[in-house]
Amino acid sequence: MNGILIAMPAIAVIEKGIVIRMDIAPREHNPPHIHAERNEEASRFDFEGNDIDNKFPKQLARIVSDWIKDYRERLEANWKLSINGERPFRIE
Repeated sequence: MNGILIAMPAIAVIEKGIVIRMDIAPREHNPPHIHAERNEEASRFDFEGNDIDNKFPKQLARIVSDWIKDYRERLEANWKLSINGERPFRIE
């Protein structure tokens, strides 16, 4: 297993095969955010659903943004774990 997968585990796979990841401290940093990836595309999203890097196509960014709104409480719980160096849980 490579270091990226250990340092930034997948916490969910959502519509269109988008993988959601969250880093673990000490690599993780504020503001709270997730990493969304699909094929060669990757971007960071805050917990308001904004594409911080503006690197995702609009259709995919909308999917991620809607998902964040539905799972925000779980993301915030995961953020508390990851910022403390603990592995975040999977969101089904």
